[in-house]
Amino acid sequence: MKDCGGEAEKKEKSVLSDKAFLQSVSVSVFGIVICMISLCSASWAWFSTSLSSPSNNIQAATCEITVTVKEERGEVNAIDGKYALMSGCDYLVTIKAEGSAKQTYCILVIDGNKYYTEQIYTAEPDNEISFILRFDEEKTVEVINRWGISSRSERDIYDGKEYLNMAEVAQEGAEVEENEQGVIN
Repeated sequence: MKDCGGEAEKKEKSVLSDKAFLQSVSVSVFGIVICMISLCSASWAWFSTSLSSPSNNIQAATCEITVTVKEERGEVNAIDGKYALMSGCDYLVTIKAEGSAKQTYCILVIDGNKYYTEQIYTAEPDNEISFILRFDEEKTVEVINRWGISSRSERDIYDGKEYLNMAEVAQEGAEVEENEQGVIN
């Protein structure tokens, strides 16, 4: 007996299924090969790349002050950063600022009280301030430099004016009055 094409049909189906199987396997193998090439390329790029950039140096601003305290007999030298001032003498205090910071101010510590100077700029001609101190009793004065802008709205010491017993009269929050000669009453 003859089969009317049944065996031929089976043979054709198996050939088709073998072709379909071979195509799907070859696409999968091709995908795996592409993934392997990508992985190898990425690994090679990761480990063989070198990156360099120029170094950036960050330098903080600097501000140095020079404090000079003079009276009739000459210049007063600081001992451990503090000036011992006698009673009844007029002391001319000059503070000069230099450095890369644009401005500074100083804090004068007298008997534990702090007094702030006006802003001192590091550029000429505004890089120096002067004022006179006079006390009725011996005092120790320490000058502390702070570069930048003071947060104080009003200063306790002003350029070129004379102060009498400043540590006692011009305390924080006290009313300060000046007479015609610029002396605190």
